[in-house]
Amino acid sequence: MRALLFLWGALSLISSALCLFDGLNWFSSGSKQIGRRSDDVELHINDNDLENVLNNKKYSLIYFYSDTCGYCDRFNPDFGYIAQLYNGGNGSDSFQVLKSNGKKNKRLIQLFGITHYPTLKIVNFETKEIFTFDAERTVQSIVEFISHYTGTEPDYSNFESPIKKLDDENYEDFINGASSSSSSSSSSSSTSAKVIVFAASFTRAWENSHYPQHFFQKFPQQFPQVEFAFVNAEHSNTTALQRYLRVANFPSIVKIDTKTGAISTFQTNSQNFATNDKLTRDQCLTFITGALEEGVKKYASLEALQDAAANSAEKYEIPQGWGMQVVPKGNSAEDLSLEEEYEELMYGDEL
Repeated sequence: MRALLFLWGALSLISSALCLFDGLNWFSSGSKQIGRRSDDVELHINDNDLENVLNNKKYSLIYFYSDTCGYCDRFNPDFGYIAQLYNGGNGSDSFQVLKSNGKKNKRLIQLFGITHYPTLKIVNFETKEIFTFDAERTVQSIVEFISHYTGTEPDYSNFESPIKKLDDENYEDFINGASSSSSSSSSSSSTSAKVIVFAASFTRAWENSHYPQHFFQKFPQQFPQVEFAFVNAEHSNTTALQRYLRVANFPSIVKIDTKTGAISTFQTNSQNFATNDKLTRDQCLTFITGALEEGVKKYASLEALQDAAANSAEKYEIPQGWGMQVVPKGNSAEDLSLEEEYEELMYGDEL
């Protein structure tokens, strides 16, 4: 893992550009500055500001990536979260998290000997030591890597989600209680709606919904008069909540008008998993604003929603578990043959 490389004095390929130890500065001089920012906490480092950025802290973790790297795409949410933990708030006096686009910064790639993406390296600016990360790319393993070589610990208080987490213990207070003041500028008197998303850790586009860079985490700022909540539908302690709002499918979304009590739902009871197995940012946005019409069901009140689930085309009971585990009214899952289950799932009426 450790690569004790004094690269700055050895790489003649870039010596003309980097002014090595010959009585001059390590790199071409310039005013002190932090790298260009992306999403506030993601600091970029490039060929032209290398000394300025690295000299800002004793230690730097550099994430080398490529725009065309699929592994990088999958790692980016984790990196954004790591950057928030270390660069957010007041940051660290001795450590920073950086990223560099390898395709655009050839000298950096040569200097650090990057042969593939993504690559993570820690630089000690004072000793010129470089340490390469070679374990499984998880947030926890990277946190341990940083702690081992820099002594720096993450500050988990740097990110406090504006999204309320709902379960069977607190959902009634959120749905029926007075609107609470959130981290946004909205007050209880100005809250116009409450929006609840039902998803799971394996749901496409929602695996990292708890990360600050996820689109859902940015909705409260975009819609300051709306309170947002998330339900991890795979957890057993959300069953009562799913029954309460008659949710038999996820990903799905529910909006409650706090002024009138009217409720809108999208995909909460859809049994067509082939077409409704995802909930995108655009679908959420248009649903929240009222622009989405196809597939949206509207009810005058919670009672109307529950009555509809009890009395309408209602061959279905509310799930005997989470997800799509619904069975015809009057039957249990054990009463159905495989053929009957298939017929019900494929051709049964939706709520």
